[in-house]
Amino acid sequence: MSPHNYYKIRGSALLEEDFYPSSLVTDTETLQKYKEITGSKLKIHSEVQEIANKTGISTEHIYFTTNQKSRSPYVYYDFPVFFELSDMNEDHITFADISKSIENQSAMFNELFNKGEYIHLLRCVHERIRILALNKLYGSIFDEERYLAFLEVYMYLDYGLLDIKEWIIEDALSKVPEFMKYETKLKLNAISTTDEIAIYRGIGSESTPLDKAISWTVEPAIAAKFAAKFGDIGQLVKATVKKDHIIDYINHRNEHEILIHPKHVYRTEVVEQINPDDELELINSHSLLFDYTELFDSMDLRLYHDIHSVHGLKHSQRVMFNVMSLGLAYELDETELKILKLVAMYHDIGRINDEKDDVHGFKSWEKITGMQLDSEFELEHELFKEDIALLRSIISYHMFSDKDMHEIIDRLKTYHDKNRAKQLAAIFMDADALDRIHLGDLDSSYLRLTESHKRLVYAAHLKHIV
Repeated sequence: MSPHNYYKIRGSALLEEDFYPSSLVTDTETLQKYKEITGSKLKIHSEVQEIANKTGISTEHIYFTTNQKSRSPYVYYDFPVFFELSDMNEDHITFADISKSIENQSAMFNELFNKGEYIHLLRCVHERIRILALNKLYGSIFDEERYLAFLEVYMYLDYGLLDIKEWIIEDALSKVPEFMKYETKLKLNAISTTDEIAIYRGIGSESTPLDKAISWTVEPAIAAKFAAKFGDIGQLVKATVKKDHIIDYINHRNEHEILIHPKHVYRTEVVEQINPDDELELINSHSLLFDYTELFDSMDLRLYHDIHSVHGLKHSQRVMFNVMSLGLAYELDETELKILKLVAMYHDIGRINDEKDDVHGFKSWEKITGMQLDSEFELEHELFKEDIALLRSIISYHMFSDKDMHEIIDRLKTYHDKNRAKQLAAIFMDADALDRIHLGDLDSSYLRLTESHKRLVYAAHLKHIV
């Protein structure tokens, strides 16, 4: 099973129509019939009864599901109690003490029902039936708690917004408490001083259609990450909304999420992005993938303090992919591209942690000179001393401001084309910054180059390549 399908199944909502009573499978004929319908490995009901009797659970509440909705063919469901029973394995059910768990959950949910604590109940119910629970309980929830109840379910969805009944979505979005409206207004005013605000959405193969979508973000890089989710090559969409129409601003997952009714979204347009597959083909056609492999195969990986850290090997490899892409876009010559590829390889080897660190660039260069790699750059990579001086400057100061970098380059006595040197530094600093898309903290407004803004989906897609 692909990671995409696995997470899709884990994130899919189970609704009551997805449950087939185990009593339907009475003989080999019906067994074969429901195997074909569900794709699940099933048992004849008499076998299920025998296991249920031995383990103390009621067959009345044992169902099977399709393999498109669950990795577990069998479930126990007596709303709101829900357990996955795998393939009705007696040892598993006994070891997990499912019977006792059913008893405990029933008591807990009865207490929550009696107290009318529906939000708490939605928080406690199994994630696979959370939408089902919202659909069943919503009409019983007090008006002032309806949006909060909706939010309790919505905030943890990867898929399934359309499984929530449409009238519930409409009603919930109209029931935002006044204190939340006020907090949202303050947050939005901190983002923009105008009446309008630009919002973005990543469109992948499993995305909710735009005319039904309520979730956007104010950060293009976040939207690009969703466009590339599970290896998709999706679209990055931009739109405009009035701040007064925004329902909520949610940032608990650092996604700068905007909730807005689709009817209030206008000036929708697709943001220009390069196609990752086409770009990788272009990189390969210039023999740069061969160079990339050769360079990293020759690298002494002991140079990294922690090869698996956020700033370890994979980060350096993705930065090099960004460098190669931007280098081709700005028509760097062979030597210029070679300088930036070496910067990508070695710029973070001086790191000993993943925190803010203003000296790790200098430590990276100290490691390079300590291992006499600078001599190797000259002999094996045929770089001149002026090239190595620029390479040293970019590595040492890549975490500093553009102003600081420009001052350092202006002091270079050997590198004569200062403007070109500053452009090379900008290309690398953007290539490095683009990889922050995987941390979820890339502020794309700080990207320096036009071509960098066209590579948000590409940069996000690299996680599925490297």
